[in-house]
Amino acid sequence: MTIYTIDTNNQQNPLEQLESATFAALDYKERDHIQEWVDKTPGCLGEPLLMLG
Repeated sequence: MTIYTIDTNNQQNPLEQLESATFAALDYKERDHIQEWVDKTPGCLGEPLLMLG
């Protein structure tokens, strides 16, 4: 799926396609990064969650 960013200051071409990347290519680790992000922003997954620690 292609994802775009919107630049409202650029009237000629406000959409810019973002490059695809994987968590592995960016050296993001599930325990060190992704779990922390989800813990801080659980709504990012799109549904109510009960966080158990």
